[in-house]
Amino acid sequence: MVTVVIKNARVVSPREIRQCCIAIEGEKIHSLGSESSMPSAETVIDAAGNYVIPGFIDPHVHIGLLGPPDPVDKLKRTWTAQTRGAAHGGLTTILPMLGWPGGYNQVMDRIIPWGEKNSYCDFGFTAVIGESGIAEMPGYFKRGIAGFKSFLSAWSGEEGKVYSVESVDAGQYYQTLEMVASLGPPAISMVHAEDSELYNYFTKKAFEAGKGGLAGWDEARPSLCEYTRVEMACAMAVHAKAPVYIVHATCKEVVDIIEKYRAMGHQVEGEVTVHGLNISIEDWEEVGVWGKVNPPQRTVEHQDRYWEGLRSGALQHVGTDSNDINRAEKEQGEGKYGSIYKAFLGTSNAVEHFLPAMVTEGVKKGRLSIQKMVEVCSENNAKQFGLYPRKGVLAEGSDADLNIIDLDIEKTVDEKFFHTNALDINVFWGRKLVKPRLTMIRGQVVVKDDKTVAKPGVGKYIPAQT
Repeated sequence: MVTVVIKNARVVSPREIRQCCIAIEGEKIHSLGSESSMPSAETVIDAAGNYVIPGFIDPHVHIGLLGPPDPVDKLKRTWTAQTRGAAHGGLTTILPMLGWPGGYNQVMDRIIPWGEKNSYCDFGFTAVIGESGIAEMPGYFKRGIAGFKSFLSAWSGEEGKVYSVESVDAGQYYQTLEMVASLGPPAISMVHAEDSELYNYFTKKAFEAGKGGLAGWDEARPSLCEYTRVEMACAMAVHAKAPVYIVHATCKEVVDIIEKYRAMGHQVEGEVTVHGLNISIEDWEEVGVWGKVNPPQRTVEHQDRYWEGLRSGALQHVGTDSNDINRAEKEQGEGKYGSIYKAFLGTSNAVEHFLPAMVTEGVKKGRLSIQKMVEVCSENNAKQFGLYPRKGVLAEGSDADLNIIDLDIEKTVDEKFFHTNALDINVFWGRKLVKPRLTMIRGQVVVKDDKTVAKPGVGKYIPAQT
């Protein structure tokens, strides 16, 4: 006898959609097969012919952007609510980014045991690396961190101080690449590449000209600032013989650059965000300053290239770049349509809109097959960050992390949609999105019919297999 059998399922992988049942024993998938081949089970779940997909894995999450000075207290402020929202949004594993100046070992010592008692989904970490952190990378790698993020000339000056980000210059970034190369797989350099000298010039020019809204923010940090530094980062990675992961690609030129280097045989991974795929500068009336991110939203023409890039393989990953700030923190007293220059950065509640937006705006609108969605939102993310085949696939021996998706069940994005610490802000506000009918994490049902049916403590720390 096994713990659970899910019957009448359409099980999705990047390679096929299989009509079958899934047997689960404890935390693991026992077997997949016909209903007649299934062992008896304590619980039987009828998928009713709906899709069953591997749980989404989000490689790009920010928790603890604001709050008390102590980094662990910052994380604790919204951790439980964010992981609950993630589970409601179909995420079964998230990788929050450790991003404060200084070492992370003490932060991990304190947050991992606390997180395992207070999480609704599994978690790992990525780490921001400034000049002072390069020597610490081998130790972080041994503890299960595979992604090391650098801000290549981005966030310099006063902006870096506001967001507590340690930017690196070209020489410092090259040292990080050398360290990644020496560590070996699955270690990878994640890079936010923007030319701060350029965007400081353009921002001053746009502000003085009175350019506002999302279009004004695009002018303040034009794609030139991004793609020139991405080209530089890729060239440096090739010279260092290190893999590189371009986070939140936001212009068609970056997609072209990634495609070019991959065609040359280099490991250059490209990530696009959910908001980048779906929110353009033309959406100011809908989203206001809620849509302020760095690099900025671009035009629909750029978005079309992102979707095409996912279909063709020029882009390999989707993440959220989600943050945990609420509406008041985002708007900074200026209102939804206030100053784009004063608003706080980032996309709120993205952990909960990740799967709903990808299913609704991608699969249901014919922009992406459900198999490709599973590839770029689950399997590829698991492989790249050292979690596969434990995560990212529905196969014998893998963790029983899954979602049941009914394409006909949509919910309006409003205060009742969310389960995080910020219920009144989201760039998809007012739209109707498909939410998972059920989310299971390591064999335990956490969300059913958009109701939380588990207690905090389901989630465990899942280190990368280094």
